[in-house]
Amino acid sequence: MNISNGYEKLHSKLLDIESEKKKIDEKINQTPKSESGVLNFCFYQMKKRRDEINQKIDKINSFLNPDIIA
Repeated sequence: MNISNGYEKLHSKLLDIESEKKKIDEKINQTPKSESGVLNFCFYQMKKRRDEINQKIDKINSFLNPDIIA
């Protein structure tokens, strides 16, 4: 496997994941606010999924842009 090919695959995956995150953010923003004391499980599932996606984005970014202290 070529190194640049690996970076291209990671970058492509990063773009896909960021697109998914954008869709979830739009759904979260469109979800009507529930009344006090009423839980909206779908809303919380979307937020949980968004957090998982953020972790994946951070992980891929750390591979693509390592923080090297010299």
